[in-house]
Amino acid sequence: MPVQEGYIDVTGGKAWYQFHDSGTGKTPLIILHGGPGSSHYSMQGLKTMADTRPVIFYD
Repeated sequence: MPVQEGYIDVTGGKAWYQFHDSGTGKTPLIILHGGPGSSHYSMQGLKTMADTRPVIFYD
C-alpha cells in the first residue's frame, strides 16, 4: 500500500502528516493524537483500516 509522508505549511510552522491509501476512493479517516506533546504511536494499529479507506495521521 502506498504511503506518503511530509509536512504541510501552516501559520507558525509546519504540521506533519502520513497518508496511507490502498486506492478505495472512499472517504478518508483522519486520526489526531490526544493533545500537545502526546504521541500518535499508540494509534499506529489504525493504519490497518487503510484496506477499506484512506487513513491520514495528522500531528
